[in-house]
Amino acid sequence: MEKAKYKKTNNDIETIEAKNVNNNLYEKIYKGNLYCEEDECMAEVIFYEKQKGGFRRLFKTKSGSNHLSGCRHEIIREGTRGKTVKLNGENVNVSPKHIDDTLNEAYKTFYKKVHNIEDATQNKSNKNHKKKSESSTVDNEKSINYVVNSGPTTNGEGILVEGKKEPYIYKREVADLKEKDDNSYREVHGILEDIRLYRDEAYIDIKGLDGSSMSVYIGTPFKSDYEQEFRLLENYKTHLQFQKENGNLVICNCVGEIIKMDKKRVVQVYSYRDIKLDNLGLLKVSNILTNIYN
Repeated sequence: MEKAKYKKTNNDIETIEAKNVNNNLYEKIYKGNLYCEEDECMAEVIFYEKQKGGFRRLFKTKSGSNHLSGCRHEIIREGTRGKTVKLNGENVNVSPKHIDDTLNEAYKTFYKKVHNIEDATQNKSNKNHKKKSESSTVDNEKSINYVVNSGPTTNGEGILVEGKKEPYIYKREVADLKEKDDNSYREVHGILEDIRLYRDEAYIDIKGLDGSSMSVYIGTPFKSDYEQEFRLLENYKTHLQFQKENGNLVICNCVGEIIKMDKKRVVQVYSYRDIKLDNLGLLKVSNILTNIYN
């Protein structure tokens, strides 16, 4: 559902839209205080971001919460199901194409948000909503269903898969990163603030629309494998300066590993292909600058 009732501390009820909520707001304000949008139905709902099949912010029924009989969001539960156990599989090396597709999709969505462009996927009608059916209880006597989850990796240390679907790469604006993202691979995007270049490493500072900030870290693995491209990072700095002089915001997005450095969260990028500015890769930006100044 795209709307929910928010019960304030003074017990007043306000209707809110999922498209105006993010993970930080949910955790700080709304969590535990959201209910079904329908009149008189007080089934508890939770906020989540649907990413697979197109990004959307939605509310869904909290597990174990029941809707008022006849509510259009009522879930019809049938039978019992066996317990599901999730197992962590080996990380999978994701392909350059998969990374590029993820970067392109994230950029388009974030660009619309930055420039307040209406996203048609956020306005799908609920008029034809059909009641869901799902198993009501878990029967521990039934067979256990084992599901193996494999995550993506870009550092080259994962396994190779051919002819199979690659693991999904979840997308996060800077403001939406949370503790459970640590030590995993994510697409991260924000507004580019600064690029700090040093002899053996570089920091690309980005911020979320709420003012939160973090850095993209480029270190020894990147420089060792892509020494020439490491030197070309100066062109990213030139691009940023040029855009700032013309009053333009620069969007930075990348795919990398969320780690802690000096107690601060950073996203480490292992390849020049895994980071873009304004949806332009490093070599593309370098070629554009060459044509401008030659």
